[in-house]
Amino acid sequence: MKTANSRAESFSYTREEGNLRLKFSFFTDEGKAEFFLYGSKNDYYRMAMGKGGETLCDADERVEYAATSKTKEGVVYKVNFVGFDLLKKAEEDKITKVLQEAIDSNDPRALEEFAKTYKSTPQAVVATKKAQALKEEMAWERAKKDDTRDSLQAFLNYYPHSIYRLAAQKRLDEMKNAEKVAEAKRKAEEENRKKAEEEAKKRAGEEKARKAISSAYASARSADTVEAYEKFLQIYPESPDAQAARERIETVREDSLYEKSRGTDKGLAEYLRAYPEGRHAEDARRTLEELKSQTGDVLKVKKGSRSPAVDGNDSDQVWGESKVLKVPLQGGAGGTMEIRAVQNGNEIFFLVKWPDRTKNVAYRPWVRQNKRFRPSEEVDDAFSMALYMGRQPGDSCMVSGEEQEMDVWLWRAFWSELSGYAADKILKISRSPLPESNIYQARNGASIHVQNKSDGGKPAWELYVPIASATTLDTVPSYVKAQPSGSSGDVRAVGSWRNNMWTVEFSRKLATGNLDDVTLKLGGHYYASFAAYDHSEKSDHSSTKLITLDIEGK
Repeated sequence: MKTANSRAESFSYTREEGNLRLKFSFFTDEGKAEFFLYGSKNDYYRMAMGKGGETLCDADERVEYAATSKTKEGVVYKVNFVGFDLLKKAEEDKITKVLQEAIDSNDPRALEEFAKTYKSTPQAVVATKKAQALKEEMAWERAKKDDTRDSLQAFLNYYPHSIYRLAAQKRLDEMKNAEKVAEAKRKAEEENRKKAEEEAKKRAGEEKARKAISSAYASARSADTVEAYEKFLQIYPESPDAQAARERIETVREDSLYEKSRGTDKGLAEYLRAYPEGRHAEDARRTLEELKSQTGDVLKVKKGSRSPAVDGNDSDQVWGESKVLKVPLQGGAGGTMEIRAVQNGNEIFFLVKWPDRTKNVAYRPWVRQNKRFRPSEEVDDAFSMALYMGRQPGDSCMVSGEEQEMDVWLWRAFWSELSGYAADKILKISRSPLPESNIYQARNGASIHVQNKSDGGKPAWELYVPIASATTLDTVPSYVKAQPSGSSGDVRAVGSWRNNMWTVEFSRKLATGNLDDVTLKLGGHYYASFAAYDHSEKSDHSSTKLITLDIEGK
């Protein structure tokens, strides 16, 4: 029978041809089938004997049939077919061929699909076992390729009874033994390394301690403060450098006290009481005698018979009539500064003189370098006068740590020869941050912020940038004369240098009407300090003690 499925299962198959309709009811394991035919017996014969196209059975097969009932469609026959052995064998051969193809594919998924399709056949059992064996073999090949403890152990866990279990266990044992050998070697090397390190540390111990002491003392010497040396002695009280540190502490304390006291007679007396035979005792006594021999700390500003010409010359008669205040200069080259002042009811005039062995009048000139000009570092001689705008300061030194605001007149030799004016500035000192300020360390160690701003308007000079050419000089001034304006043009100043001495004259209105200037009034008392710069600027200068300006008149 060519159209029937030889497996033992229920199924339904319907076919129509002419007036005949054939329907399979079920199929049995014994090779018998029951059919129900709706139509005439002749129609059935015609189909059964191959006259109607596809045959239902071979000619040599026996067919038993019997009419069972009648329906509207026709007579229903029950037909029994006998002799399906050849069909079953052909079907078996076909299934065996499909199984072999699945086996030849070497793909467990193909074998599993075969077993699923032919699940009730003996070949399905073969395919299932073959798929499992193939999976096991592939898993073993992957484990061998990875060759790790994890991969091999995972294989054994999944296939505990595998034919490859002995090989897998053997490889695991080899790995474990190799790890034990490696661990033993590592431990031995670690022990040797530790022993070598301990021996090296022991050998380097004394050298390290010596270097630590030397470094700590060098650090203390670099800082050169009492605190740094005391910290060193706390850590290394018995070191070879301990005695030198103790001696240096006394020296630093003495120098510090002298620097703090050298500007006042009270301070110098305090220094001499503490160090009567000290390193600076002789200078302190001499300076103290100079301070006592001067006219004091007050500069009387009398009304002059006439106004002096501001030309850097002290030959005007009014200067001979005024009283001179001689003040010692502290720091720098030292020496004594002479200060005079007069007023005419509207303007105030100052004459200052101080020693300077050299005349320096070039301020940061441009210097040719190949085809370009570069600013040089050369600076001129200078002088500044600070008028305090607030309360009375306790010290004239900028780094005393006090918060102050000052009206500063700054004369530079270059600007004087160029324009006849001084710079007019506001100098603020604060313990709190200020915009556009620089940070300095006060004598007490605290940080102070210093803001140095020019008064409003335009000064009497402006920056000049040269253009290099074949005819340009190798050195060119950095500023040119300009027309001053606003508060920046308040202070006239001219200086001259003769016989190793600078003489500078200043003039300004007593009351300028500008908020950034100190308003000086007749009968008023004001505090001032003075400083001289020898071929330098900023902190490198000589300065005076605090001076009181006593402006006479009403």
